[in-house]
Amino acid sequence: MASQKTDVCNNKLNEDSGQSDGSANKTYKVWTPKEGRSWFRQRVIGKTTIGMPEFCQEFGFTYEQDAHEAFSELLSDSQLPQSSRAIANKVYQMWKRNEGRRFWASQVTDYTVDISTTKTEGDLVDRSQFFASKRLRFRDDSKVALTDAGAIIDSSTITPLSKRTVSEAALETAEEERPKKVLFMEAELSSASGSDYVHSSPSSARSSLNSIDFKFIDHLVGPGTTSSRLRTDDRLTISGVDVSLTMMEKRRTLLKKQSEINNVSDLLTLNFIFDEDWIKRNLSAEAARHLLSVSPQEVPDEERLVLLDCSEFAASHTYQETKDFVFEKIDGKKRTITGEILRGFTERANLSRDSLPVPVGWEERYEPDYYGEYLGFPFVLVEIKKPGADDDELEGDSRKLPCMGKLMVDRMVRAGVPDPKIIAFLVKESRCEISVISLDYEAMYVKKPIGAFELPQTNLQLPLLIPGQRLLHFVRRTAEATMTSIENRTDRPSILRWIRPSYYVKGNRIPVPKKVNNRD
Repeated sequence: MASQKTDVCNNKLNEDSGQSDGSANKTYKVWTPKEGRSWFRQRVIGKTTIGMPEFCQEFGFTYEQDAHEAFSELLSDSQLPQSSRAIANKVYQMWKRNEGRRFWASQVTDYTVDISTTKTEGDLVDRSQFFASKRLRFRDDSKVALTDAGAIIDSSTITPLSKRTVSEAALETAEEERPKKVLFMEAELSSASGSDYVHSSPSSARSSLNSIDFKFIDHLVGPGTTSSRLRTDDRLTISGVDVSLTMMEKRRTLLKKQSEINNVSDLLTLNFIFDEDWIKRNLSAEAARHLLSVSPQEVPDEERLVLLDCSEFAASHTYQETKDFVFEKIDGKKRTITGEILRGFTERANLSRDSLPVPVGWEERYEPDYYGEYLGFPFVLVEIKKPGADDDELEGDSRKLPCMGKLMVDRMVRAGVPDPKIIAFLVKESRCEISVISLDYEAMYVKKPIGAFELPQTNLQLPLLIPGQRLLHFVRRTAEATMTSIENRTDRPSILRWIRPSYYVKGNRIPVPKKVNNRD
């Protein structure tokens, strides 16, 4: 609960900070739940926005945490109308995701802050990194303690941080630190070690380092495993060739030169994820056909005709006329894939966003642009790149999407879901690519491409949806089968030994150790 004392301090800071724009002279209301309810009701009656910027302007909040606590308390006040609170909360959550960071950054920029004489230079660097644009002002009679020498010097000899960039200040601090001796060791487990592969709980303090081949540390960060050993007889064999063993041997080769890898397919292989590009480059044509084969479902004639009729109508009519025609075609009829496609095209639906559930202790957070779940198990993942996105962003999603899918497959396997599959959509510009990620054999997470089609941007482009009908029918059939598997999950999963731990998608790059000199 935000206290009245905290907000009086906020107002006092406004008065003492010496703002040149005159805002320091403004009188703010002191926050109390009663005053908050009064303000809320006035804005409901006046039909004006109930948002965080207006709330801060009314009560003089300048710190995000204090404002968030007070505003959250207001939105949970049972004395206010539930419907109005629900709408305000939804608006607030959207604002936080889109405009919140920019707003609080601007709030910080508006104030000059006096630094306490007890702050060290390291503290100031940390604080300046958090408040990127904050102006720091030293009083002439202040003293600042240096972290390295422990000596007290006059602040007049210190260049104010406002005249240095954050990177310059951090570099100066780093130069004063004594070099540390770092020793990396590499070891290979023997077959009699009692462990089939290197693994520890991701919640362990050493989980980010325990299984890394320390000689090559660019990509292998997290609780994954450098071992490519197979532990069961559930392998793929084609024409007498052990395909599973071949794939593990090729992965082992990649591990030894993983610091040189830039190809997305090879990076995915480090996580036991094998995509179309890698499979076609490294396996026989027969093995590739077996692993990548899919059979998209045919589209019923009735649905095909509906889309053709709508496409012909759209070519000579406005968007609103097309929308009315589409509703007339699909209204009151059985819900179909084609009907849902057309409904989405005409309604311009907004998709929600949230974080994926990850294993306990997992140090990375994943927020796909959209995901669909059933009984708590996400099985549809969507990543959408805005027009004009650079190649690095597209490559990042091409790598992140399969890794998120692998985590969700593992989640299903541990829960006893038979034959788990993850449906992945990657939308780049106006092109929609669909793939399925599954665990068909031990340690083989295969990313199968289902197909791609262009998304219509105008009425004239509505026929572009025709090639996508077959693909989306396949997606629907896969989704229905996956939901049935989730309902029929068992207590003792038979393929639990198939799964492998994952490295992080990005990880925290380990800095190259400084050269060790003779200094202790």
